[in-house]
Amino acid sequence: MTSILDEDLVRAASDGDLERVRQFLEGGSAPDARDEAGQCALSMAAARDHEAVVQLLLDFGADPSGAGADPTPARAACVMMSARALRLLLAAGARPDESHKDGQSLLHGVFIADGTRRDSGYLELAKLLLDAGASIDAEDRDGATALTRAVVLNRPESVRWLLLHGANPRLGASQNLSLLEIAKSRKQAEIVRLLTQALG
Repeated sequence: MTSILDEDLVRAASDGDLERVRQFLEGGSAPDARDEAGQCALSMAAARDHEAVVQLLLDFGADPSGAGADPTPARAACVMMSARALRLLLAAGARPDESHKDGQSLLHGVFIADGTRRDSGYLELAKLLLDAGASIDAEDRDGATALTRAVVLNRPESVRWLLLHGANPRLGASQNLSLLEIAKSRKQAEIVRLLTQALG
């Protein structure tokens, strides 16, 4: 059962109200508190890149993996392009290769979200994940990789970056079409060029 204090802590974390969060935690509120919707304080702070609040919650023992929350703090950070929060979470033990219930990795989340947040340094998040040990070729339940998503979403910059960092252009076929065939069918000239070059 969610208490009023839990709701207030989650709200304060979401608002980035460091002193209020500190008061709740020092008063005995659980650092993994959730609101009625099941959102945990750490995920809400991470989604908004409230770096100091994320660190404070972690210092008070919040689970960097979110203790079963959906979204997890790391997923919230990736989808909302919160690089500072993601860096703290990974350093605290969040798994860079965690998968959502749909099978999508954190890296999938970054490259799916980049279409609406292209000015937010999404490649910085991708680099953080790879440096922490995430697999660049992780597949979701449909067999799609981050490279698949970048091709389907027509993101040449993302395709270029993924290939430069070792993504396998032979993986991630969709609907029995290779990535190159998908790009050709959609007349994505730059992506066709990049994939053709990568395939040798």
